[in-house]
Amino acid sequence: MERFKVVEKETKTKAYSKEGLGASAKLDPAAKEKREVEHWIQESIKELESQTDQFESEKESIETSGSKKKNKNDKNVCQLIQNQ
Repeated sequence: MERFKVVEKETKTKAYSKEGLGASAKLDPAAKEKREVEHWIQESIKELESQTDQFESEKESIETSGSKKKNKNDKNVCQLIQNQ
């Protein structure tokens, strides 16, 4: 019965009353922990996306430098074959 009274009081509290405005500061520990975990997950995702972008740019730079070397080596091989 007591829980019902608490729930009823919370649902009837107006959002812009003194109690309603003060209620946002009163987070239960589970909700607070959930918010902290959500924040940590969001930050981790941002960091992983940043790392992914960095690795992709490094990969592209390696691929482009590798293709230049490959083309140079291919030309050298072709010249050697032609000279024989």
